[in-house]
Amino acid sequence: MPNSKQIVDAMMANGAFSQWLGIEVVDTSPGSATLQMTLRDDMTNGFGVAHGGISYSLADSALAFASNGHGQHAISVETSISHAKPIRVGDLLPLRYLVGDTADIHDSLVCDAIKSLYLRRGRRRLPERGRRQLRPESVQQ
Repeated sequence: MPNSKQIVDAMMANGAFSQWLGIEVVDTSPGSATLQMTLRDDMTNGFGVAHGGISYSLADSALAFASNGHGQHAISVETSISHAKPIRVGDLLPLRYLVGDTADIHDSLVCDAIKSLYLRRGRRRLPERGRRQLRPESVQQ
């Protein structure tokens, strides 16, 4: 079975949207993903701050990488995010997402360079035991 780094590397290689976001995988292990990205001009809304979908997408990628790093195919079922402060062009957005082997609800904090906090809650679904195991070559967008 591949390790979490191999799985996440394959997901990134096949993930055009994560690549477009400019996500950098800082660290990964089963149930954990540490990512970062920098907000660009083409990611802003009409007020010149980050479109809400950008921070959400970063958190969603982290949930996917952390959840699938166990080697079993997992998908998000329900997620939410709260935006406390605006993110500006050039801000670095680091994020660490932690999930457990069997836990269903996970919280993560997204912090940018100016200490804005975003609480994101995600719920994932794992397939029944013995179902689809992930291999790097099987990860497709």
